[in-house]
Amino acid sequence: MWLYGRPFNAFDRWTRHKRGRTFVPTMLGAYVVPPMPALPPQLLPNPGLDDPAAWSVAGGWSLAGAGATHSLGTGQYSKMTALGLTIPTEATDLVMTFEIITQTSANFTLGARAQLVGNGSNTGAWNGLHIRGGDTQPSTRMQVSYLRNRTPSQNTLLIESGNQWAGTIRNVQLYDVSASRHKPTVILIIKAQSNGEGFGLEVADPIKDGWHPDIWMCPPNSYGSGLYGAKALTLSVAQEPLVHSLNPGHRVGPAMSMARQIVALTKGAVRVVIVPVSRSGTGLLGADAPWNPDTTATGDLRRYPIMVSTYQAALSQIENHVGTIGVWAGNEADLNKADWQAQLPAAFRNMVSRTRADLAVPDLPELILGPAEYSGAGYALLAQMQATFDADSGHANAIPGVKYLPGPQGPGHNNAGDAVHWTTEANRIRGDNAGQWAYLIGRARGWWK
Repeated sequence: MWLYGRPFNAFDRWTRHKRGRTFVPTMLGAYVVPPMPALPPQLLPNPGLDDPAAWSVAGGWSLAGAGATHSLGTGQYSKMTALGLTIPTEATDLVMTFEIITQTSANFTLGARAQLVGNGSNTGAWNGLHIRGGDTQPSTRMQVSYLRNRTPSQNTLLIESGNQWAGTIRNVQLYDVSASRHKPTVILIIKAQSNGEGFGLEVADPIKDGWHPDIWMCPPNSYGSGLYGAKALTLSVAQEPLVHSLNPGHRVGPAMSMARQIVALTKGAVRVVIVPVSRSGTGLLGADAPWNPDTTATGDLRRYPIMVSTYQAALSQIENHVGTIGVWAGNEADLNKADWQAQLPAAFRNMVSRTRADLAVPDLPELILGPAEYSGAGYALLAQMQATFDADSGHANAIPGVKYLPGPQGPGHNNAGDAVHWTTEANRIRGDNAGQWAYLIGRARGWWK
């Protein structure tokens, strides 16, 4: 089996010789979060909200027990200030998290979020585990607010809420994640269509889909006045749901679990930056196809040019870039072309070649995350076709540096009544598997030990 520059069998022998061990990627039967590096120290003197002397509340906020409740009001913002807080002088990047245990009214543009006094660039830099609009479910949600560009004089932290959000929060935590910005960094470009973005039926889970200081993102566009932490072409700490386009699906895809495995297997030695640029229903075949490198499509459908510019934006903000991996999860939209089987091999080869040239990464490894092949005959044929692109396939369609990864095997891994989309659990599993392969790629190339 070929693995990016050397036969896999030889590589396997090399790892045993050099390290006394070998690593073989394994597809999980059920998703389990891998052992992650510990979070940095928590900074708030009273994260439990049970000490009125540790918080100054105003407007619609009130403290009760171990929680803080915000009521609907007439003012634009209500603010709650953390008292006695000391932030390290050198800290530039902070993350605040809290649990939302009840919501009686939800408007996320004016929802609860963190802000540093005097730093307008922090406004809108927040993210939460929510579906789009009207989510008033009482179940626990984890809110993640990322604060960027802090200066040494900024030591006042606020939790603010607009007058259209009502609910109760608890367990506030504040972390300095600045060290992650300086780590060796690998970029994952998550591209193609809905199975790259994720269209399972479940919303994100605070445990299975949680944030980590070593997983960041650079979205192609903002969304909802900073909703979901998406600031166009700007690095920020990643959290589900990732924003891939102007028409996001707001669900869990494979990207975060892939990044999580890389961080876990490298024991926190690297940072992962996700460039999320997938969009539902976007194909490769045809002059106006969004993923055609020479597409005539316009606006948000120009996915290939958007991918290139977003990657370049991410790269310009990384001080220690060690490598890039492309991740393709698509071509389902191309099945409506009568001659797709004749067109796809050359079109895919051309896209891989152009991507390597346009990103200036001539040996860019490309992982193909296969379709839900058990959901219909067309998708099984697509899976068979994509497998021939694998560098080890022995087929005339084989492309050096390309690896095909099927998803979980057997029926039941696509949404009920939906032949196209993987379930939320399947997305986590296929991302986890891709992360294991990415780890091997990076190790073979010397990106990490």
